[in-house]
Amino acid sequence: METTAKRARLTPWEKLQSGKRLAKRRNEEAAQRLNSNFAYIQGNAGKLMLSGIGSYLPPVATTFISHLWGIAKPALLAWGASKMQSLLLSILFGQKKKN
Repeated sequence: METTAKRARLTPWEKLQSGKRLAKRRNEEAAQRLNSNFAYIQGNAGKLMLSGIGSYLPPVATTFISHLWGIAKPALLAWGASKMQSLLLSILFGQKKKN
């Protein structure tokens, strides 16, 4: 019986190891929460900006801006994709300038 009571107590080294595991687990959980928050912000950046701006505007203007963003977003993405494509093609297959 005495050995189980002694065994239940942790040595200082075991306490340190336990604290280290606990801190590591908490750190991983916090990193996961932070990553999910960043993913949400990236996925909803336009809506978040519009909601911030919309609090200062009347409801009609807010609705108009959200519709305008819905129309402009695909056009901006297509424009950005074409610019990236032309940039990559010029880097990969462009001729080097002679001095």
